[in-house]
Amino acid sequence: MNTPKINEEFCSEQTAAKLMWGLLFACTVVSLNLMIEQIGDYAKESELAYGQAQTALSSNASQKAKNVLETIDPPAFRAPEETDSIIVKYKDATTKIQKGNIEKAEGLTRKGTIDQLNVVVYDVDTSKDTGREVTERMKLNRKGEVEFVEVNMRVYPAAYVPNDPYYGGEWHIPKIQADMAWDMTKGAGVTIAVMDGGVNCAHPDLSANCVTGYNVVTGTTDTTDITGHGTAVAGTIASVGDNGTGGTGVAYQSKIMPINIATDSTGATTCDVGARAITWAADHGIKVLSNSYNWIGCTVTNSAAAYLASKGGVYVRAAGNEGIDQTALVTQWDPSVNDPNIVVVSATDVNDVRTSWSTYGKHVDISAPGTPIYCTQVNGGYGNCWGTSFSVPIVSGVLGLMYSANPALSADQARNILFSTADDLGPTGWDIEYGYGRVNAARAVALAQSTNGGNVVDTLPPSVPQGLTASNVTGASVTLSWSPATDNVGVAGYDVYQNGTKLTTVSGTLYTSNGLSELTSYSYTVFARDAAGNTSSSSNQVSTTTLTAPLSIMSSAVTVKTGTTATVAVTTSKAATITVKYGLT
Repeated sequence: MNTPKINEEFCSEQTAAKLMWGLLFACTVVSLNLMIEQIGDYAKESELAYGQAQTALSSNASQKAKNVLETIDPPAFRAPEETDSIIVKYKDATTKIQKGNIEKAEGLTRKGTIDQLNVVVYDVDTSKDTGREVTERMKLNRKGEVEFVEVNMRVYPAAYVPNDPYYGGEWHIPKIQADMAWDMTKGAGVTIAVMDGGVNCAHPDLSANCVTGYNVVTGTTDTTDITGHGTAVAGTIASVGDNGTGGTGVAYQSKIMPINIATDSTGATTCDVGARAITWAADHGIKVLSNSYNWIGCTVTNSAAAYLASKGGVYVRAAGNEGIDQTALVTQWDPSVNDPNIVVVSATDVNDVRTSWSTYGKHVDISAPGTPIYCTQVNGGYGNCWGTSFSVPIVSGVLGLMYSANPALSADQARNILFSTADDLGPTGWDIEYGYGRVNAARAVALAQSTNGGNVVDTLPPSVPQGLTASNVTGASVTLSWSPATDNVGVAGYDVYQNGTKLTTVSGTLYTSNGLSELTSYSYTVFARDAAGNTSSSSNQVSTTTLTAPLSIMSSAVTVKTGTTATVAVTTSKAATITVKYGLT
């Protein structure tokens, strides 16, 4: 059965002491002003003094938040549901007459089209068949005319659970080195689409960055947030920076374009609406599309993602929050498992470990922080949000920074740079929990910035080799060793210098310098080098003095011999006086 999964964020009771660090307490949204009034009671429960609580909150006392105490109950998990409509993608050679015959034979009423994908959405005559029955029959009997047919599923977005406003909770910014990336760009000139339930563009931390979007459901520009989820996601991407309020988005000078796909306040939508949203974004020049839904089983959204990629855009979506390996389910609907046109994101915690609730599998491409993430709330306040729904906008924000640094990037280039610069976690290389690793904004932006004419021009030097030491010193040699350096592409070798002069280049982290003079001082340094010729700064300098070399005869031979004389050639390890004894022994 076609069962695309969705995200579901979690909440749990914690002590007020943990609340001081931005964690979840009783799933409540508490404004700062009221928190200061109420924190004394919470502090007693956790044996935290009221004065400590006041101190913990004082750094945020200037935050603008409403004086409201609102209890938020997390929505129940909503499994995807089959609708009474189906989605058909016809083969290019299928004629209008053939399509008409299929519609008549299967009792289909045309509901709409997605012309960019050559897709038609039909309502099914439910007095005769269900959508599932028609779909299975067409898969069997219409292979010549149809590329794919599927039930138009109704899916639901992630549920988010906010907490108290706490700027210090933005641990994810330095973790992904976004603050270092800001030295190169802050995201200006890029518009990132948020495909969700709308965005509150009147929020004080979003208003300056919001642009007019589109409501796919109503066909209007009304993108009022009807779920609260889209506003939280948007703030993670592009909360305005340097404005003295709230938090800072990953790409805080990028613009946000809301694209509403929610059909009701639960955030529910269908596969065809998702595909329309993606193609609309592509046709309106969007380079980054952030979508915290999980569309497994919706072939039409995969086709739409390919369409977006053909126009230079990257589609980012969530792995989900069921805490399971979803490889089998993904493989059921997509034999290739990992769609190259979709970036699927899992969630990590402050220790760079996959969260227990983050879904994983062979479809995961990359990971990003997901618990807790400081976020904007639909009521104009702030909170902490949890889930892969918030890992997605972090990756989307990094892509926004990359496109800001280099607007000429192709979709393939952007994805490859994103993956190749991630900090590898788990087993070496790609794995099912972290994909290519946890996103690294600074490395991704630097490499994007140096990409030129379709080729990546690497301008980043390797890190400095650490811990250079000298050992096994003799009268004629010394062995050098050091810790390996790192590089955004890869270390090609190490240049070894003796007394300021280059001796050689080696591939490993061990080198023996031979042919030295005894009782002589030597100094050594090492530099790391990458394939592009970028060289690191110098390692620490190590100095050593060779020992007294032992005297030894390395070879000897009688080279000339007559009846009365003989010439003897002797080679010694160092200068020496040789005594030759001859005669009968």
